[in-house]
Amino acid sequence: MPTRSSAASFQTLRVTGEVEFLDDPVLKPRLLEQDRPFLAPLGKGAEYPLNQIFRIRHGQAFFCGMGDVLKEHELERITF
Repeated sequence: MPTRSSAASFQTLRVTGEVEFLDDPVLKPRLLEQDRPFLAPLGKGAEYPLNQIFRIRHGQAFFCGMGDVLKEHELERITF
C-alpha cells in the first residue's frame, strides 16, 4: 500500500483531443487476445460492445500530480 510520501510522487497523464473510434475486425481481436492478453479479465472478448479501439491523432498531453492541484493551467503541455 502506498505511503503518504510515495503517494505524492504519483503522476497522472492527462490527454485532450478528438477521439477517433476504429472499427477494425482484424485489429481488435489481435489487440485483445495476442498483444494485450492482460486485458482479457476486464472484458468479454473482442465482440463485447464496450471494448473499443480508439486513437487521438492530434491533441495535448501533460503530466500532473497531487502537488499540482489548482495549478494545472501552469503545467507544460505537449502538443501532438
